[in-house]
Amino acid sequence: MPQGKCISASQDATVTVVGNGIQGFEVKVDNVPVGKDGTAPDALDGKLTFKVKGNTNHNVWVTDGYYVYQSNGFFFAGRSYTINMNPLQRQALRSTSPSSPTGPATT
Repeated sequence: MPQGKCISASQDATVTVVGNGIQGFEVKVDNVPVGKDGTAPDALDGKLTFKVKGNTNHNVWVTDGYYVYQSNGFFFAGRSYTINMNPLQRQALRSTSPSSPTGPATT
């Protein structure tokens, strides 16, 4: 499960995906596109920050078009989470939608 630290009393949780050398990746949450690294207004820097509904389980799915990485977990409202795409935890993309978990959650 992703680990976070409290940042506010918001109903949302803030999530930052860090590519660790990968840029231009696409992110989906619960099978809904939320953004792409390098697509305005986001800079092409290997990081993408977005909000998810807090106090809820979510499936965060990240792909660079070849590899897929998933993090499943509970996101507490008002907390900030960082998901690091560890190259050793990515798997080759086998389909175009996140239908089942393919990797462990990371902090």
